[in-house]
Amino acid sequence: MDIRKTVELLAGSEIRVHCLAPGGVDLTSLTGKRTMQVISAVAEFERDLLIERTHSGITRA
Repeated sequence: MDIRKTVELLAGSEIRVHCLAPGGVDLTSLTGKRTMQVISAVAEFERDLLIERTHSGITRA
C-alpha cells in the first residue's frame, strides 16, 4: 500500500514511475495501476495466509 501511495503522490507531481521488471510497466498508466492492484492483492492474500497459519500453529501447540 505504501508503494501505491508513493506512486500516486509522484504521479500527482507529473512524475512517472516505471517498473523495470516484467516488461517495464509504467505504474502511472492504466495497465500499471492494474498491475499494482494485482500485486497488492497477492501480497495481502499471502499476509493473511501467514497470519492464519500462525494462529493455527499456536492453537495446535
